[in-house]
Amino acid sequence: MSASGERDLTFKLYGLDHMQGHVFADVFAKKLATLVKGLREIDRAENGGKRFEYVIVGLEVSSAKVAIHEKQVVDKAVKRRPCAELVSIGRRVQLGETKFRETAEPSLVTFEKLTKSHDEKFGYATVVDSDPGNVVRIDSFLNTRLSKIRAAHQLSVAEQSPKYFEGSSWGAFDGTIKEVDFRGDVPIGHFFLSSGGKDIECIFQTPEAEIRDALNQRSMVEGSAIYDGSGGLPVRIEVRSIVPIRGSSILRWAGSFSEMAEPIWEADD
Repeated sequence: MSASGERDLTFKLYGLDHMQGHVFADVFAKKLATLVKGLREIDRAENGGKRFEYVIVGLEVSSAKVAIHEKQVVDKAVKRRPCAELVSIGRRVQLGETKFRETAEPSLVTFEKLTKSHDEKFGYATVVDSDPGNVVRIDSFLNTRLSKIRAAHQLSVAEQSPKYFEGSSWGAFDGTIKEVDFRGDVPIGHFFLSSGGKDIECIFQTPEAEIRDALNQRSMVEGSAIYDGSGGLPVRIEVRSIVPIRGSSILRWAGSFSEMAEPIWEADD
């Protein structure tokens, strides 16, 4: 445990050039509050609960600089000390790392909030732990590095997400044909699935009379279902056959397909 009065973290805000080095009081107060809140979040993430409180052990005259001591208030195991952890993550960000363990999230969020409004309401800031050589400069460079980390994470999540089929497959679907535009050689309309009501665009390669006969009533359509990879349902059906479902006629389809079943894919070359 740090000795009483020892500086575990030093935070300093630098003013804009036109302010002759002065810093807005409310900006300093908000950034300091953000820093302390971040340390508490790091404590919970790394140590499983509250272990520390934070006290001011130094204020520099005529400067927006404050020294903080982390005072352990709960006699339980400490895995990582928040002040050192915050600076460690910040240094790794500055040095170009993009992969971090899950418990690093509070540190990353804290730096994102601290960089907000830099070059608008303050010039830059620094965070230093008990080792004067461990300096994190909060500026546009750090902001850019944080953005790259977020982009890399989103790409990683996207790569891990389930990939849906992209291509075409012959299928049969139960639903209702509505809003057909008969102009042109290939009518186009909307087909609403009976299960879930999903609206799927359709183009029809069937006689107009068959389409009109099935309008606004439950029907079974067959054709080439086109999938764009964004989900499990097709984005368009090229309809080749329409069978209106009247009375018990749906029984003829029993067991022949399941709307929610996985289709047998025959992807285009």
